[in-house]
Amino acid sequence: MNYLLDNISQWLSGDLGWIYYYVSDSIAPLEPHETKRGILGYKHVILEIVRGNEHTVVRYPFWHRKISLF
Repeated sequence: MNYLLDNISQWLSGDLGWIYYYVSDSIAPLEPHETKRGILGYKHVILEIVRGNEHTVVRYPFWHRKISLF
């Protein structure tokens, strides 16, 4: 389950859209308090909020995921 991607449309008003850039999964180990809450892992994403009702998911190719974007 992707909490952000599953819920983003509910959080934004109708005149805003989004572009979700999936970069990679986190490889850092989870802390005990995270696993107790049912967190299975983290994703590195960029979320761009735009005017209009565009809803797009962009997945970077595997070779691109080996770098960090900030």
